[in-house]
Parts: sequence; structure tokens; C-alpha cells
Amino acid sequence: MNKPVILIMFDGGEKKSRYESVSDLYTSDYYKKVVSFSVAFEAKNVSSLKDYINQCLRDPDSLRAQQEKFKQYFCHLVDGKSGKRLFDLIYDTTK
Repeated sequence: MNKPVILIMFDGGEKKSRYESVSDLYTSDYYKKVVSFSVAFEAKNVSSLKDYINQCLRDPDSLRAQQEKFKQYFCHLVDGKSGKRLFDLIYDTTK
């Protein structure tokens, strides 16, 4: 987390089936929600991929504010104690 992310939303020069297509991954409800947070750059062709790579190298924190909102929504707590919480939940449930 807290690293620049680039979503590769193109398949290259050839047409692929829906099940082989990288770009079709982003049509699922889950990825639509992820993309809605604007936490990553969306490269839709080779040219934009190159531009986004250079932008990430120049300013790796450019999406930090959006990433913080994303973490709060999807991860709730990011404190390094998720394993303990999971153990406690399982332990308490199986007593």
C-alpha cells in the first residue's frame, strides 16, 4: 500500500475473448468500485502506460489522498493486527 498503481486496461494489438481479455476484468462490480476511488492510473494504451510510469516516477505520492480513502473503505483498520483479530474471532467462536 501507499505505492503508485497503474491498471493496465488494454490487451495489446490483438482482439481477445472476454475470458482472455485483461480489459474485461475491469467490468466486474468489484473493479468498478475500485476504479471509482481513482486510486490508480488507468492505462488504456501503450502511450498512456508510458506516461503514467513517468508520472509515478516523478511524483509517487500523487494519488495518496485517494488511496487513504480507499484503504478506509476496503480495509477498515490497517494496523498490523488483523491476524490477531482473526485469531480472536475464530477462538471466541469455537469456545
